[in-house]
Amino acid sequence: MRRITINGPGSVRLDTTGPPSPRPGWARIRVMACGICGTDAHYLRGMPLPPGVSYPLVPGHEVAGVVTEVDGPAGDIAVGDLVLPHLIIPCGACEACASGREQRCATAPILGIHEPGGLADELVWPVSRLVRANGLDPVTAAALPDAAATAYHA
Repeated sequence: MRRITINGPGSVRLDTTGPPSPRPGWARIRVMACGICGTDAHYLRGMPLPPGVSYPLVPGHEVAGVVTEVDGPAGDIAVGDLVLPHLIIPCGACEACASGREQRCATAPILGIHEPGGLADELVWPVSRLVRANGLDPVTAAALPDAAATAYHA
């Protein structure tokens, strides 16, 4: 599998690795489109990484892809669906999550920062954090989650 890694400020490369394996409750997604956000460019230029994050990282949180495998129950997500990953995986237990403000969860891993992102052939992400987007153009759809999350987080 091909992927882009940012190895440190000013250092980016295309490398190959084995395909990711979904954990229980997660899906493997074949990336159809991935935008490059300002955050990705900032990390390449040397913006400090969040606590607990280190190089190398696989950027890309503006993603649309097709589900190729699911490990466990999938709810309304099926193999072959075009999906958009929600950018964060909230803990569900903190005060912010309990009050319905999961976008403020301080420990939530972020796609393309804490977890490998969409500048790769494939990624894995929790099924519970996928939104079906069947019928949408993947290139257009890839930017939707970040655009909505930015406004919602504000």
